[in-house]
Parts: sequence; structure tokens; C-alpha cells
Amino acid sequence: MPLCSLSHKRGVVHCARRMSAFLHDLAQQDAALSQWFQKATSRKAPLVAVPNDPDGLEPLLQVNQRDIGGNVIAELGFSFSAWTGREADMVASLSATCGVYSAVVRNSVVLSFDPAASPTLDLVQQILKAAVTAFDPECGFQRSRTVISA
Repeated sequence: MPLCSLSHKRGVVHCARRMSAFLHDLAQQDAALSQWFQKATSRKAPLVAVPNDPDGLEPLLQVNQRDIGGNVIAELGFSFSAWTGREADMVASLSATCGVYSAVVRNSVVLSFDPAASPTLDLVQQILKAAVTAFDPECGFQRSRTVISA
């Protein structure tokens, strides 16, 4: 369920507030979307819970790129990723890019569900509404794996 937005120069605090609002709205839509974890490099790594308040999210928003000299490329904004964990009733992955103000890169939010998860159309509509409310994007769409593989 990708969501895109025109590029706007925004700081990490602004991005953390928007992500917090989205996580709060997701939790209200379905209990399976109420707990998120940091992505790990190994399946055996312990799950580390993602806070849903702006102050807790701020340090998790990573600078997207560094230049050759190690300098931050500010116009590429910040990235965030999380997942619901392998034991969740509805396994989902969330990736976001926020604060981008580049002519060639866009802000985006992508919420992907495990193929075994079957969110209802109503839930998908509520998630899209939550994303629009939180991020105020220029466009958004939902696609299913059935359509992709057809």
C-alpha cells in the first residue's frame, strides 16, 4: 500500500510526529497493528519494540544517505522501518521516507502484508485513510499480490 508525497523540506521532529500519528491510527484499526518492532539483521535476534510517541521515534528515523566524505545529504530526508513480528496475527512491514526535498526522490510510506495475512477491504481503506490523515500525501494506492501475479 504505497503512499507518495511531493518533496517538502521537513525536519526529524516533524517526521517523528507524523509517524507517531500514523502508528496510533493503525493501532486503533486492528490489534494486530498495535505493536511494531525494529527490523533485525537475523531471525534469531530478539524483538525490540518500536515506541509510538514522537520522542521515542525520533532517534529511529535514520538519515538516508551520507556523501563520500561522510556528510549527510539532507535533501534525502529520513527513513524508518518496522514490522509486526513473526508471531503477529497479521504479519506486516512498514517502511517510510520523510523529509525529502529532492527533485528526484519522493517521500513515501509503504505498508506490506505477508501473503498469508488477509486484511479485509474495510481495514485496507481505514489504513489508507489513516495514512492520508497522518502524512497528507499527494497520491496513494493499494495493490494486491493477486493483481501483481496475474
